[in-house]
Amino acid sequence: MTLPPRLGLSRDTTPDAERVYWEIMQRLSGARKLEMAMEMSENMRRIALAGIRQRHPEYNEDEVRRALLLVLQGREIYRQVYPNRDIQP
Repeated sequence: MTLPPRLGLSRDTTPDAERVYWEIMQRLSGARKLEMAMEMSENMRRIALAGIRQRHPEYNEDEVRRALLLVLQGREIYRQVYPNRDIQP
């Protein structure tokens, strides 16, 4: 089995632990990997929303959603969707 080169994504992970991680990942089905990716994406979305709400308790739900769009898609796309509505993430 060929392992991918060390990605260095986690500085506190030993090479042995990373090897075990990649061995486990290689055994998972594509469907399970996709499911895990979707779960991680949803968790990151929840974390981002919580951060926006914590920084801006005055925002209503529409403003929270728009701030999330800005965080996820960037200012250029946000401006295309909301050209005249500034918001801070």
